[in-house]
Amino acid sequence: INENFDSIEVIVNIPPTANILSDLEICKGGRLMLELDLSSGEIEWFDSETATTSVSKGKTYNLGEVFSNTTMWYETVLNGCRSDRKPITVKSLDKPVAGFEWELFFPKKVVCTPFNTNNMDILWEFGDGNISTDNIGENVYENEDTYTVKMLATSTISGCQDSMTAKVIVQHNDVNHLNPMMIAYPNPLKIGQWLQIEGIDHIKSITWTDLSGRTI
Repeated sequence: INENFDSIEVIVNIPPTANILSDLEICKGGRLMLELDLSSGEIEWFDSETATTSVSKGKTYNLGEVFSNTTMWYETVLNGCRSDRKPITVKSLDKPVAGFEWELFFPKKVVCTPFNTNNMDILWEFGDGNISTDNIGENVYENEDTYTVKMLATSTISGCQDSMTAKVIVQHNDVNHLNPMMIAYPNPLKIGQWLQIEGIDHIKSITWTDLSGRTI
């Protein structure tokens, strides 16, 4: 046995394994920061599987606003040793779009009609403490005033939410009861609305005037 030999120390560097910390689902249009946990070494980010140059280095990467499913790739590096390139895919979840129009009816009744109700639950907040979960929101106010009405739409598929608020003017200008038998509404009118008058069967003629008293 030849006891005259040299020993060789071989050091093998193994690229570290990164753990994903960030959520990989986000509502469409939301902002997302990808984050990886790494005990040693560094992380390089790539925007494609075959890219030769990284777009960023570090444990985080800012995707910005996400409107569709998005994939990024990363490699871990330690002492010159690189891991295989791995993908991270972020799923963009469908988000509802809140929007509505409102109408004022006598007496002090507001009806809010959403532009769309497909695949969503709706919560109405009428600004006076009253709420509703009906698709079409209706509320009768105790006092004439300006109220902020909020529509909160929640997707029944993804759970994503969107909201819209609008100022609602509940004001009839004290010109609703023309006499004990006559009612005119809504007042004031919005563009495109018709003035409805009830209780005029016994009236032979009506004269309309503007604010200056001029007959129109």
